[in-house]
Amino acid sequence: MRKILYATLLFLLTQSAFCAIPSKLAASQQLVLVKSSDWNDNHATLQRYQRDTHHQWEKIGAPIPVMIGKNGTAWGVDQQGNNDLGPIKKEGDGRTPVGIYTIGPLFGFAAQPEKTMHSEYFPLTDTSICVDDVKSVYYNQLLDSAKVPTPDWNSGEKMLTVPGYKWGSQVQYNSYKPVVGAGSCIFIHIWKGQDMPTTGCVAMDENNLLTVLNWLNRNKKPVLLVIPAPAFKELQSSWKLP
Repeated sequence: MRKILYATLLFLLTQSAFCAIPSKLAASQQLVLVKSSDWNDNHATLQRYQRDTHHQWEKIGAPIPVMIGKNGTAWGVDQQGNNDLGPIKKEGDGRTPVGIYTIGPLFGFAAQPEKTMHSEYFPLTDTSICVDDVKSVYYNQLLDSAKVPTPDWNSGEKMLTVPGYKWGSQVQYNSYKPVVGAGSCIFIHIWKGQDMPTTGCVAMDENNLLTVLNWLNRNKKPVLLVIPAPAFKELQSSWKLP
């Protein structure tokens, strides 16, 4: 009975408006696809794509091994399908949000980006923080705390103290009118090591990360798609995924 229900839900999902090509994906010329084997896998593969002259996705470079949330993935709050097709992202759940998200700005310990970088850059200082306090009006914002007249948060990531943030990029998940408790501070950054998952970010070797960051171009509206294989299979055709 459960198998029949699951199959029915998948059919309804593929017939719904959710399956129309998301506007961010349709407008993008650069795609960073991060795909895991299932909802609970914390290992994934990153593959870059760009649009060719026929507006088709063309593979760029070799696949890159990445680590994602320690508990796998979950539908992003603004991109979810049916709750029965996978968990929903929540603050502190150790899952990477599934969906399509704008990439940027880049950030790092350096005062200036590398000359080969072509995206907006946010230099990290000792007052840079990403607020993860669900009670704060600054929830899910990467900011300079020195410029906030009345800080109201009790917790947040002090960016400059995290070695993995030597280079990285913000993922614009839950950024527009943030839903409190739906997850915060999702980044692409340097990993602690192979087989060492994150709390929800996408992480990789530093050299591979720099390859990705130097390739990104804000004029091409790059997007990140995080998705487990079962959801990818259902959406590949309707979203015209590579």
